[in-house]
Amino acid sequence: MIVALIGISGVGKTYYKNIISNKLGFAKVNTIRSRCKRINETDNSALFYTENQIKELEKEEKIIFSFKAFGNIYAYLKEDILTERNMIVEMHYDVLDDFKKIVDKLVTIYIAPRDINVPIEYLKQRCLSKREEKLKMDDLMKHYDKFLNNASFREKFDYIVYNDYNYDTENEITEIINKIVGE
Repeated sequence: MIVALIGISGVGKTYYKNIISNKLGFAKVNTIRSRCKRINETDNSALFYTENQIKELEKEEKIIFSFKAFGNIYAYLKEDILTERNMIVEMHYDVLDDFKKIVDKLVTIYIAPRDINVPIEYLKQRCLSKREEKLKMDDLMKHYDKFLNNASFREKFDYIVYNDYNYDTENEITEIINKIVGE
Protein backbone atom coordinates (compact mmCIF):
# COMPACT_ATOMS: atom_id res chain seq x y z
CA MET A 1 0.00 0.00 0.00
CA ILE A 2 1.08 3.56 -0.69
CA VAL A 3 -0.21 6.43 1.42
CA ALA A 4 0.05 9.80 -0.32
CA LEU A 5 0.14 12.98 1.74
CA ILE A 6 -1.14 15.95 -0.23
CA GLY A 7 -1.53 19.58 0.74
CA ILE A 8 -0.23 23.07 0.23
CA SER A 9 3.41 24.00 0.77
CA GLY A 10 4.23 24.40 4.45
CA VAL A 11 1.30 22.33 5.72
CA GLY A 12 3.54 19.62 7.22
CA LYS A 13 3.67 16.84 4.62
CA THR A 14 7.36 16.10 5.23
CA TYR A 15 6.90 16.22 9.00
CA TYR A 16 4.02 13.72 8.91
CA LYS A 17 5.81 11.53 6.38
CA ASN A 18 8.64 11.21 8.89
CA ILE A 19 6.22 10.50 11.75
CA ILE A 20 4.49 7.75 9.75
CA SER A 21 7.82 6.24 8.80
CA ASN A 22 9.23 6.34 12.33
CA LYS A 23 6.12 5.36 14.30
CA LEU A 24 4.34 3.04 11.89
CA GLY A 25 7.25 1.53 9.97
CA PHE A 26 6.28 2.78 6.52
CA ALA A 27 9.17 3.15 4.10
CA LYS A 28 9.56 6.57 2.48
CA VAL A 29 9.21 6.89 -1.26
CA ASN A 30 12.35 8.57 -2.55
CA THR A 31 11.41 11.74 -4.39
CA ILE A 32 13.95 12.71 -7.00
CA ARG A 33 14.19 16.46 -7.57
CA SER A 34 16.16 18.40 -10.16
CA ARG A 35 16.30 21.49 -7.97
CA CYS A 36 19.15 22.34 -5.64
CA LYS A 37 18.95 21.31 -2.02
CA ARG A 38 17.75 24.14 0.19
CA ILE A 39 19.64 25.44 3.19
CA ASN A 40 18.70 23.35 6.24
CA GLU A 41 16.81 20.78 4.14
CA THR A 42 17.13 17.47 5.96
CA ASP A 43 14.60 15.10 4.34
CA ASN A 44 16.68 11.99 3.65
CA SER A 45 14.13 10.66 1.14
CA ALA A 46 14.66 13.66 -1.14
CA LEU A 47 17.22 12.87 -3.81
CA PHE A 48 18.76 15.78 -5.67
CA TYR A 49 19.81 14.94 -9.23
CA THR A 50 20.53 16.95 -12.34
CA GLU A 51 18.08 16.83 -15.23
CA ASN A 52 20.62 14.74 -17.16
CA GLN A 53 20.86 12.22 -14.31
CA ILE A 54 17.07 11.96 -14.25
CA LYS A 55 16.97 11.42 -18.01
CA GLU A 56 19.56 8.66 -17.61
CA LEU A 57 17.42 6.95 -14.94
CA GLU A 58 14.45 7.19 -17.31
CA LYS A 59 16.49 5.55 -20.09
CA GLU A 60 17.39 2.77 -17.66
CA GLU A 61 13.64 2.44 -16.91
CA LYS A 62 14.19 3.03 -13.19
CA ILE A 63 11.66 5.86 -13.00
CA ILE A 64 7.97 5.04 -13.03
CA PHE A 65 6.54 8.55 -12.77
CA SER A 66 7.87 12.05 -13.34
CA PHE A 67 6.40 15.53 -13.58
CA LYS A 68 7.39 19.18 -13.75
CA ALA A 69 6.55 21.62 -10.98
CA PHE A 70 7.95 25.03 -10.15
CA GLY A 71 10.37 24.76 -13.08
CA ASN A 72 11.92 21.53 -11.81
CA ILE A 73 11.54 17.83 -12.52
CA TYR A 74 10.26 15.51 -9.80
CA ALA A 75 10.25 11.73 -10.15
CA TYR A 76 9.56 8.50 -8.30
CA LEU A 77 11.60 5.32 -8.60
CA LYS A 78 9.89 2.20 -9.90
CA GLU A 79 11.29 0.14 -7.00
CA ASP A 80 9.53 2.43 -4.48
CA ILE A 81 6.15 2.31 -6.21
CA LEU A 82 5.91 -1.27 -7.45
CA THR A 83 6.41 -2.89 -4.08
CA GLU A 84 4.45 -4.85 -1.51
CA ARG A 85 5.94 -2.76 1.32
CA ASN A 86 3.88 -0.07 3.00
CA MET A 87 5.17 3.21 1.58
CA ILE A 88 4.58 6.88 2.40
CA VAL A 89 4.93 9.66 -0.20
CA GLU A 90 4.35 13.39 -0.48
CA MET A 91 2.63 14.45 -3.65
CA HIS A 92 1.64 17.61 -5.50
CA TYR A 93 -2.10 17.80 -6.00
CA ASP A 94 -1.80 18.37 -9.77
CA VAL A 95 -0.37 14.89 -10.39
CA LEU A 96 -2.76 12.82 -8.27
CA ASP A 97 -5.05 11.72 -11.10
CA ASP A 98 -2.13 10.52 -13.23
CA PHE A 99 -0.47 8.82 -10.27
CA LYS A 100 -3.66 6.91 -9.47
CA LYS A 101 -3.40 5.30 -12.92
CA ILE A 102 -0.17 3.50 -11.98
CA VAL A 103 -0.82 2.59 -8.34
CA ASP A 104 -3.31 -0.07 -7.31
CA LYS A 105 -3.30 0.37 -3.53
CA LEU A 106 -3.21 4.13 -3.05
CA VAL A 107 -4.70 5.88 -0.04
CA THR A 108 -4.77 9.68 -0.10
CA ILE A 109 -4.72 11.97 2.92
CA TYR A 110 -5.17 15.65 2.26
CA ILE A 111 -3.66 17.82 4.98
CA ALA A 112 -5.32 21.24 5.20
CA PRO A 113 -4.29 24.08 7.49
CA ARG A 114 -6.82 25.46 9.93
CA ASP A 115 -4.96 28.76 9.74
CA ILE A 116 -3.52 29.65 6.31
CA ASN A 117 -1.04 32.04 7.94
CA VAL A 118 0.94 29.16 9.46
CA PRO A 119 2.00 27.53 6.16
CA ILE A 120 2.58 30.98 4.67
CA GLU A 121 5.06 31.70 7.48
CA TYR A 122 6.75 28.31 7.02
CA LEU A 123 7.09 28.99 3.31
CA LYS A 124 8.70 32.36 3.99
CA GLN A 125 11.26 30.68 6.29
CA ARG A 126 12.55 28.35 3.55
CA CYS A 127 15.25 30.75 2.31
CA LEU A 128 13.94 30.61 -1.26
CA SER A 129 14.88 33.05 -3.98
CA LYS A 130 12.31 35.81 -4.46
CA ARG A 131 11.23 34.20 -7.75
CA GLU A 132 10.84 30.74 -6.23
CA GLU A 133 9.04 32.11 -3.18
CA LYS A 134 6.57 33.96 -5.43
CA LEU A 135 5.95 30.79 -7.50
CA LYS A 136 5.38 28.74 -4.34
CA MET A 137 3.20 31.42 -2.73
CA ASP A 138 1.05 31.76 -5.87
CA ASP A 139 0.66 27.98 -6.01
CA LEU A 140 -0.15 27.84 -2.30
CA MET A 141 -2.93 30.40 -2.64
CA LYS A 142 -4.31 28.84 -5.85
CA HIS A 143 -4.27 25.39 -4.27
CA TYR A 144 -5.83 26.60 -1.01
CA ASP A 145 -8.60 28.39 -2.91
CA LYS A 146 -9.26 25.23 -4.93
CA PHE A 147 -9.49 23.20 -1.72
CA LEU A 148 -11.90 25.66 -0.09
CA ASN A 149 -14.16 26.28 -3.07
CA ASN A 150 -14.20 23.12 -5.18
CA ALA A 151 -16.14 20.19 -3.72
CA SER A 152 -15.17 17.84 -6.57
CA PHE A 153 -11.50 18.54 -5.77
CA ARG A 154 -12.02 17.60 -2.10
CA GLU A 155 -13.81 14.40 -3.15
CA LYS A 156 -10.58 13.12 -4.75
CA PHE A 157 -9.14 12.35 -1.32
CA ASP A 158 -9.85 9.39 0.90
CA TYR A 159 -9.29 11.43 4.06
CA ILE A 160 -9.01 15.12 4.92
CA VAL A 161 -7.19 16.12 8.09
CA TYR A 162 -7.06 19.69 9.37
CA ASN A 163 -3.62 20.47 10.70
CA ASP A 164 -3.49 22.29 14.02
CA TYR A 165 0.30 21.76 14.11
CA ASN A 166 0.05 19.79 17.34
CA TYR A 167 -0.06 16.27 18.74
CA ASP A 168 -3.80 15.95 18.05
CA THR A 169 -3.22 16.20 14.31
CA GLU A 170 -0.32 13.75 14.50
CA ASN A 171 -2.51 11.35 16.45
CA GLU A 172 -5.40 11.68 13.98
CA ILE A 173 -3.16 10.88 11.00
CA THR A 174 -1.53 7.89 12.69
CA GLU A 175 -4.97 6.57 13.76
CA ILE A 176 -6.22 6.80 10.17
CA ILE A 177 -3.24 4.86 8.90
CA ASN A 178 -3.49 2.25 11.67
CA LYS A 179 -7.13 1.76 10.71
CA ILE A 180 -6.25 1.36 7.03
CA VAL A 181 -3.46 -1.13 7.76
CA GLY A 182 -5.80 -3.12 10.01
CA GLU A 183 -8.44 -3.51 7.28
